[in-house]
Amino acid sequence: DVGEVLVNPPINEEEMNDPLYLDNAYRYQYSYDKYNRLVIFRDWPIIGKTQFIPYDKKIRYAAYHFHRGIYDDNAQKNGVVMVSNAANVNFWVSRKYEAKLRSEEEALITAAAAFRLNYFFFVDPPFWLSTLASMWGRFLPKPIAARIMICVGDYAKLVEIIGADCVPKNYVDEQKLKEATEKLASVEVERPSRMASAIRSSSSSPPDSAQISGFFDSRKKVRRGGQA
Repeated sequence: DVGEVLVNPPINEEEMNDPLYLDNAYRYQYSYDKYNRLVIFRDWPIIGKTQFIPYDKKIRYAAYHFHRGIYDDNAQKNGVVMVSNAANVNFWVSRKYEAKLRSEEEALITAAAAFRLNYFFFVDPPFWLSTLASMWGRFLPKPIAARIMICVGDYAKLVEIIGADCVPKNYVDEQKLKEATEKLASVEVERPSRMASAIRSSSSSPPDSAQISGFFDSRKKVRRGGQA
């Protein structure tokens, strides 16, 4: 019973600082994005190492970090964004050791955690995981599927939604993050100029009195059966 695992004994910070977790489990970092949403960054370890942690301890460790959103004022007010760097995920080890854990974590996020999950990012997942995530999205309700973002090598969507300043240093490729930031900044600069150009091209001089008179004359001829 997961409930029993989480409360007996009560979870405490001393337990969470055990080297067993710090060396072999997912690493969690926290920040706030440009909209003051709590961002939970999860850096997956070489996933085979997690097999050294008993299943019950994995659930307690995940619950400890997910509950950060329950007691965070910004998370309660503005929501939560979760970002998972999945570069180290291995298909066979993940399938063998992590399937049950992922199922329980999803239950913690979607059902037990009392906060609104705004977005869930997979960053640099291997091809097989990005393919699976895309397939899952087809079976989810559209509002939920729209919250799942996959960034492979291009962090433009990540920067657009949460900004670059809140991303922990070296969490992702720093050069690619810089390129995405510069790319987005150039788009923001170009957008007002394109809008102004479109407005100028669509504007025209008002019709003169001769044009207006000609229009009404043509309408009269059509009503009388004549040719306009």
